[in-house]
Amino acid sequence: MRAPVYQFSRYDVYRHDDTATIYLYGEHRKQQHDERIIVKVLPGETDAELVRSAVAKSPNRWTISYSLNTSLFRGKFTAKLDKRLEATLIDNVSVAMGITATGTILCPSCITATTRTV
Repeated sequence: MRAPVYQFSRYDVYRHDDTATIYLYGEHRKQQHDERIIVKVLPGETDAELVRSAVAKSPNRWTISYSLNTSLFRGKFTAKLDKRLEATLIDNVSVAMGITATGTILCPSCITATTRTV
């Protein structure tokens, strides 16, 4: 069975000491979808790079509008990760997925949080 394709709409990044929790939000057939993915954080890594790493780890396929891709990810949303970004993927961490209503997910143990709403 093929993985569903979700239209990316926004993300949240919660940075911890050496990891980050990335929430990807999108839609498939008018149904809201979110995924929570944990990746390692490298020194100087941007939120856009963390999101790209999360998309690469996702079991689902993600698409993005041209305008979002160019403005948020410099046209590299689904581009192959370089060796440095591949190092951020954590193999033994599961990906949490769910279909939710709109709303903000809070992470009480987070140090910093970034929300991008489009």
